[in-house]
Amino acid sequence: MEYSAIKTTNQRKRCLSPNKILLATLCVIGMAMIATMLRGTTGHLRGLSVPKQITSGRNAFLRTQSISPHLTNLASLTNRVQTMVPHNREQMFSTRPEQVSCKSTITAGDTQQQTKTKRPVDTTELVVMTGGGSGIGQAATIRLAQRGATVLIVGRTEDKLVGTQQMAKEMGLKGSVEIVGADVTCQEGRDKIVEKVMQLRDEKGAVLRTIVHNAGVNTPCKPMMEISEKEWNFVNSVNVNGPLFLTQALRSLYGTTETEKNRLILLGSVARQCKGLPNYGPYAITKLTLYGLNLMLQEELPDSEHPVQVASLIPGEVDTDMQRETAYNSADAFPDHLVEYWQKIQETGQLLPPEVTGAFMEYVIFDAPPENFPEEWFIYDESHHKDWAYEFPDVDIVEPEGLK
Repeated sequence: MEYSAIKTTNQRKRCLSPNKILLATLCVIGMAMIATMLRGTTGHLRGLSVPKQITSGRNAFLRTQSISPHLTNLASLTNRVQTMVPHNREQMFSTRPEQVSCKSTITAGDTQQQTKTKRPVDTTELVVMTGGGSGIGQAATIRLAQRGATVLIVGRTEDKLVGTQQMAKEMGLKGSVEIVGADVTCQEGRDKIVEKVMQLRDEKGAVLRTIVHNAGVNTPCKPMMEISEKEWNFVNSVNVNGPLFLTQALRSLYGTTETEKNRLILLGSVARQCKGLPNYGPYAITKLTLYGLNLMLQEELPDSEHPVQVASLIPGEVDTDMQRETAYNSADAFPDHLVEYWQKIQETGQLLPPEVTGAFMEYVIFDAPPENFPEEWFIYDESHHKDWAYEFPDVDIVEPEGLK
């Protein structure tokens, strides 16, 4: 009896009536129409301002325009549907293997790149680097000269600049390092820099492509109600006025052809949030002001007579002489909680080697595509690590534990 019942049921399943066939056909047609509508809806929704999440460690924020959350969710859903369902036969059967990261070694005069193709650079590309005598500036200078560029390093202490230049010569780099002892905070110093840039243009055919405003000071460190006018003017003259007025002085010397190579980089800091940093106000406020300058120059320079891509760059916590000096020898000038934090990340190995930051700056200056040039580059943002950080497989490029 059980076998007979099963057999009868199977026979019924195989014998579809004309009405059922018609119903099935209508279902297929309906699904096809829904898929078409979804694609059309996706196209319309792409014109809306869908929130963009930007995550950069302590700088995480949400940038959005006014939009219904229901439309946002629908846009997300339809985009996922469109991604999962191929639009045509070619897409259905094509494959696009993901790029595989391979270890790469870089030695003096020889750059081996196995995951990304770096564009050629030669000595006709001039980079002006303030504060190039030590630390981050020195590391970046070596990387840029290693790539093939002419790097003009600027600083008040000429002996340090000579040291960087000599280091580059001993390494036998493809590019060259030029020096000019000058103070960017005064007109006389900026005039010397302009004269040197024009000399390199006339004698060596070097065209100004990038200015990196790397020089900065993090003192005096005291409450805002105790800082003197002289101290306030000093920290502003180095961290804000110098970058602004040096950019003004050099702007007309940028290249007028291949302008997609023109860059302006201002070194920023997460300290600009001005929170949890008592007594660190002078430095934090000037970095906040510098970020405002960055935003205004982004409005003005890309479409100017000499188009320039502008961005702020946060280099992270780097193992430099200045960092060690601040954490130990100059500890009395800073709040206890800052000193404890700096000493902790120093002693627990959370600082980045200068070479890592130098490689990051090299990527932003030479290889970051102009059509995807954000308002700020943050070294701990993992989205761009695949493009340059593969050289350092043993370095954890992660933000140190925050201040307690």
